[in-house]
Amino acid sequence: MKKIIKVVGKCMDCREQPCVSACIQSHSGCEEIGWGHLYIVPNQKGGAPIVCEHCEVAPCVNACNRKALVRNKQTGAIVVDKYGCNLCGLCVSACPYGLISGGQNIVYKCDLCKGEPKCVSACPHGALLYY
Repeated sequence: MKKIIKVVGKCMDCREQPCVSACIQSHSGCEEIGWGHLYIVPNQKGGAPIVCEHCEVAPCVNACNRKALVRNKQTGAIVVDKYGCNLCGLCVSACPYGLISGGQNIVYKCDLCKGEPKCVSACPHGALLYY
């Protein structure tokens, strides 16, 4: 199963944060919440990207009473079944990375851009890889 790999020391915490911008632009609805499905934590060497780990044993999946978070068999991403989600927020609270957020009609989280993560291709420094 492929996943996004963070390359230590490569993130420069770009002023424009093209990885975050690419995420927001590629997911309709992210504009509603004002942020993408990743964020950058500044540090002495630039920054550290925080991305969904699509955990093997995922706290968000375990927290969902309605089983509205499921693993996509093709991409390995944990995705939201918008028809099963009732916006209760249990998955939002359970995410150890703070990367799930509630909107007006659905919960937003990384879906690995259906197997072609835009954040990875937008990073000018190679801080994010997908394999």
